[in-house]
Amino acid sequence: MATVRKLPTGKYQVSYIDPRTRKRHRPSFDTKKDARDFKKKVEAEITLFKLSPSAVSDTLLKDAINRFLEQIRTTRRSRTFERYREHFRNFRRFVDPSYGDNLLLSDIRPSHIEQFKAARLTLGRSETTVANEMTSLGTLMRWAMRMGMITENVVPLVPKPKTRRQPLRVYTLDEWSRILDAAGNRRFYYLWLYWTGSRLRDPLVIQEKHIKLEDGTFLYQNLKTGEEEDFPLHPSLVEGLRERLIGNPDAYIFQAERDLDHRNRNALLDEMHSIQSRLGIPRGGIHDIKRTVLTHLGQAGINPYVVQRIGHHKSLETTMDYLNQPELDRIRAAFRELGDPSAP
Repeated sequence: MATVRKLPTGKYQVSYIDPRTRKRHRPSFDTKKDARDFKKKVEAEITLFKLSPSAVSDTLLKDAINRFLEQIRTTRRSRTFERYREHFRNFRRFVDPSYGDNLLLSDIRPSHIEQFKAARLTLGRSETTVANEMTSLGTLMRWAMRMGMITENVVPLVPKPKTRRQPLRVYTLDEWSRILDAAGNRRFYYLWLYWTGSRLRDPLVIQEKHIKLEDGTFLYQNLKTGEEEDFPLHPSLVEGLRERLIGNPDAYIFQAERDLDHRNRNALLDEMHSIQSRLGIPRGGIHDIKRTVLTHLGQAGINPYVVQRIGHHKSLETTMDYLNQPELDRIRAAFRELGDPSAP
């Protein structure tokens, strides 16, 4: 509840959050003993406040959920809203058999969360699904703290299940060619992702004013870091842009994809999966396009620092994570190129 640390000045700082105001305080003391004594005093007061009947409201879990959902209904995408509602419904289905509709929000303990996690995993739900459900519960509890319904969010006290991250794959040139042929109106969008090393939504913010055909460049905007840079355009993209530009500086290059993403955040990925299913290609993500071009560049012997620029990575280490391990034939060829220094 409260921590003590030594400052560079030699003093000792106590850090704690006042449960009444939800504000963090960091008083400093000359000696470690004074800091520890204050820490004990603060923790005792916090514990007394949490145990006080007046510290929490008598809000029922079901009522808190309804109020939270009503508050976010107009501020969240419909898909996100439905996901929250489904996660809360799953949690209530777990606790209601024991408590009915009478479980107070303030009565939820870490044991409830731990048992819910174990039950969902036992039912065969994936680690990612259960982790997302716990994240939604944590969001509800944080909101309840701000509303004065509870004094502590118990969800973070239970570790989430470790998720298995699906490895990125690399398309062969034949697979990539077939995907482009079947892409229809999305062909130019896929080509843009490939030749610019962009992430899924990076192209959606590009407007005509960001394009400089005379220089063969465009203003790349990294939505993850907020950084911008002029980036070369592949000749095939230049030709495609000539057909798309309408003379309006504020027009978006990928307006159709932008509208589709606004309606359904997973629609672009769903389209990619549909194409892969029709072609009999193992399912992958749009981010795999970036992995594919970086791997192809690496296999072509391009300098890793150039590949790093194309991938828009801050560190070379990130770029190397994208590059596939070299095939055995390439390793053997490298050995032959080096020769044997021990030979006479």
